[in-house]
Amino acid sequence: MKPALERLRDELARLDRFPPTPYRVPGAWVGDESYRMEASAARYFLGVLDEILAMPPVEVQRTSSTGVIYNALVRHVTSYDHGPDARRVGWRTTGTFLKMIAILPYLRSINIGTILLLPINELGSVGQKGTHGSPYSVRNPFAIEPGLSEPLIELTAQEQAQAFVEAAHRMGMKVITEVVLRTASLDSALAEDHPEWFYWIHADKADTFAAPVFSEIQCADIIAQVERGSRSQLPEPSLEYQRQFAGTPIQRHCDSSGWIGTMADGQFVRIPGAFADWPPDDPQPAWSDVTYLRLHHHPDFPYMAYNTIRMFDERLDSADMENTGLWNMIAAIIPTQMRTLGTDGAMIDMGHALPSSLRQRIISEARQQNPDAVMIEENFHLDTASARDGFTIVTGYLPFDGYSADGLRRFVDRIAASDVPIGFMGWGESHNTPRLASRIDQRACASVWMFMSLFPKSAPCIAAGMELGETRPMNTGLGFTQEQIAQWPATELALFSDVPLDWDGGVENLAQFRSALSRRQSHDIVRYFTDEDRVDALKCDHDAIVAFHRQAHGSSRGLVVLLNLSSETLHVCVDLQHTNIRAIAVEPRCSMQGKMLWCDVPAYAICYVPTHCVGNGS
Repeated sequence: MKPALERLRDELARLDRFPPTPYRVPGAWVGDESYRMEASAARYFLGVLDEILAMPPVEVQRTSSTGVIYNALVRHVTSYDHGPDARRVGWRTTGTFLKMIAILPYLRSINIGTILLLPINELGSVGQKGTHGSPYSVRNPFAIEPGLSEPLIELTAQEQAQAFVEAAHRMGMKVITEVVLRTASLDSALAEDHPEWFYWIHADKADTFAAPVFSEIQCADIIAQVERGSRSQLPEPSLEYQRQFAGTPIQRHCDSSGWIGTMADGQFVRIPGAFADWPPDDPQPAWSDVTYLRLHHHPDFPYMAYNTIRMFDERLDSADMENTGLWNMIAAIIPTQMRTLGTDGAMIDMGHALPSSLRQRIISEARQQNPDAVMIEENFHLDTASARDGFTIVTGYLPFDGYSADGLRRFVDRIAASDVPIGFMGWGESHNTPRLASRIDQRACASVWMFMSLFPKSAPCIAAGMELGETRPMNTGLGFTQEQIAQWPATELALFSDVPLDWDGGVENLAQFRSALSRRQSHDIVRYFTDEDRVDALKCDHDAIVAFHRQAHGSSRGLVVLLNLSSETLHVCVDLQHTNIRAIAVEPRCSMQGKMLWCDVPAYAICYVPTHCVGNGS
């Protein structure tokens, strides 16, 4: 059989025989400063595919390295109004795999090495958030969401996804996908054959179901026990809460509210919605579109609570308590996607909240499929457990701290102290946090991102839209006030609704980002940096300046990196007393006197000073 990319080209050639459909595309996609009207949609995509197919294939690195990561929701990142004619004949305005192929040249132009896609699996429809539903409400983890395909193309969503991965590989880019392993949609296809993989509650409790309530004293006790690592005799929810739960029904069918089952005594039961599981007093209401999978079948724990779905009671830590069939299915999701789509790894949604033995098995089976698989854990902590379990990198906590001088300074101190046991994503925002450009001046965003990208063990990551200066959040999950949450309903959030990126209005910010990227790449020392490099935190005489020195391992060369987060050019004095620096390269605006560096750092800018050092940086 022909490769999917060639079959896609055949389909576009077929469509090109029909009357042409004018098709508008953003300038960034085609290397222009403003949008371009293409005479034909099919001809435009044909041109992109022919250009890709004509390129000498670039071999994808057979290592777990990532290069710069571009984190994107397919439906969101290529959403664009292509004009009334395109809409009329059936070309989607929302993002698709075909349009993801079209932006590959753009992604390569901003140095992307890995594309990290938010979940692409088939979505549920019950309790749908916003106008399009959450990508984390997964109905079938082994199927691709049909809405990500172009309906005029007579290839399945699976085949169009395969074509995208093939195209990315031809351009030397890896593709990894985020997978959802501990929750499912309320109308999950899995419940038809495996009702024992789910929690069930009495149907008359479904409308009022909510997270268990713990007293202030209980919450303090729970948190104290968990923090000291104790999982014995954890406080359980009230008996009233526990009595809402029932056993597994003998019959079931799915209706507009999800699955409803019938017990042997004729009682009706339903699958309940999930809720925020930590801390135990989290005030969020129950979620309308997902439920937790039942990972264990201990008879004493037939309910959902923090001690059964995240901070597992030690009585669950036994092989005979594992819901074996469910664990087998979960462990098969990533290898199946890698085998059928050709993907290069996965990010595990809430990976730290799975049992450690299951995490290790998931990674082991993924690496059996591909020994070089990139495995990312959604974990805001940098600790040895993630490395021990076999993860490549973790998401880390820079989206929470990386927008302020103090937060960045604390992180530099941690790196200098060699207190970073695993690789982390270097980014100032995620799809769950406020945008970096909404927290600091847009002119500083590229500089802050570049600063993070130069940390050892950093996997530089762009949350799609950061390079355009996007200020609208995709979701209000983390780091938002109640007022901000109220300001952004689901219909205004790209995680749940069609909210396009500002491809036309972000041109100026994109130019600034490209310029900053070019300046960074002009320093050839960057190519020789390794995770074993020596880093020294540098003290300056201005609070708005954050600085460090990085010396390449095994080399006498290094780089001083200074970030100015203020709105004016600063003439700064930097103390080099505790570094190996003996001299600096000739640089305008910089001079070295003894062990003091004097430098002019422009407003919102990042400044690089090449150095010559004593020793080899080991």
